Amino acid sequence: MKIIFAMMIILLSGCINFNVGINLPKFRYIVHPLSCNERKVINIWIDIQLKDIEIRQAISEWNYALNGFIELQEVAEPFEMEDAQIGQIRGSNWAILKIDGVLSPNILGRVDIIGGNYIYLEKGRISRERMKGVVMHEIGHLLGARHSGELLMSWRFREQFAQCIDEEVVEQVAKNNGLDWRSMNYCYYLTEG
Repeated sequence: MKIIFAMMIILLSGCINFNVGINLPKFRYIVHPLSCNERKVINIWIDIQLKDIEIRQAISEWNYALNGFIELQEVAEPFEMEDAQIGQIRGSNWAILKIDGVLSPNILGRVDIIGGNYIYLEKGRISRERMKGVVMHEIGHLLGARHSGELLMSWRFREQFAQCIDEEVVEQVAKNNGLDWRSMNYCYYLTEG
């Protein structure tokens, strides 16, 4: 919780220059005033086998980009993928589930459908360094974004461009949720020089 709070303080302080790891491009966020409108809350159940802090960081990053219009909120109760629990996840509720060895060998994660309710992660194939980017990409799908471009929503996962939520995906998500993308926060990558 302290890490998430510290991250939000840093992010809310303005255009921050990020350098996430060696050989990854730097990026900045375009920051807009926080929306005080009524927000839609999406409850997220996370499989008890997925304890990765990077999943929570991906949710926090999306909350920052959504800028108060939609809030992604992790449900605190343990979620053990029992049929009764999974069956309750409908409407404005999501689940992030661990499945290993089920998807094609080159697939790291997927959703049930664009705008759906479930993220399935092949955790055994996803390194700690890639987890946040994979989860941000899949959350983009649940929010209505399709594969496009070469950044976060590229059909081919590219770690160097899955570090933040870019303008193109924010535009797609805003359009699919009836929001004004110009009031949301999004990143752009810095060029060297």
